[in-house]
Amino acid sequence: MKHTTLEDLASQFDAFFVDQFGVLMDASGPYPFAIHAIKKLSEYNKPIVLLSNSGKRAENNCERLKRLGFELKLFSAVITSGEVAYWTIKNKFEDSGFIKPKIHLISRDADTSPINGLSCEATKNMDETDYLIKFEINSNKNVIEDIKTNLDKSFGNNFDFRRVENVGPKVSSELLKSGIIAISVALTLMLIYIWIRFEWQFSLGAILALFHDVLVTLGLFSLLGLEINLSIIAAVLTIVG
Repeated sequence: MKHTTLEDLASQFDAFFVDQFGVLMDASGPYPFAIHAIKKLSEYNKPIVLLSNSGKRAENNCERLKRLGFELKLFSAVITSGEVAYWTIKNKFEDSGFIKPKIHLISRDADTSPINGLSCEATKNMDETDYLIKFEINSNKNVIEDIKTNLDKSFGNNFDFRRVENVGPKVSSELLKSGIIAISVALTLMLIYIWIRFEWQFSLGAILALFHDVLVTLGLFSLLGLEINLSIIAAVLTIVG
């Protein structure tokens, strides 16, 4: 049985995503030769990204890695769950249009780094925490009042609605129109390119094949009742391109 070496891996890939816990170390410390392996891998001049499910920010995690003997300069980036949580909250609520959210943080060693510096209020119990309710509106115009009534019955009148937003048919129609235009333009440009680069018979065949792929993909979404959003449209454009 042939063993895979670092040289074999380096020649096959342009970058490396390395999990921290369970690959480089465990609770007791780094695995034998883990530090040396990272040093050796860096010699191939390929980006090395370290992934961790730690709830701490990347900076806190880097300090720990440094204490354990890892050279931080060898990593192109260090991504932790805490870092992702921090930027998710920041990008979502730092907008002036949002009311300052109340967040109940559950963390190890009472670590508050995922929310430090954010425009939010830390709460000590769940009763003070903000919640996000998403639902599909129907013909009932009093749906908000119905939700409030049901929440009153279940939890008592100890909460308030801080913000109500509605994504109506106008937004949906604009998304549909923009998506159709984008896909049509992409197919047309592919048709022109293949026509010029090869022959028109091949271009027509290629466009029919791409149209078939797009149609099957959208058909599956329609059949399964899945949401079509901007990410899905981008994926369809990837299929075309």
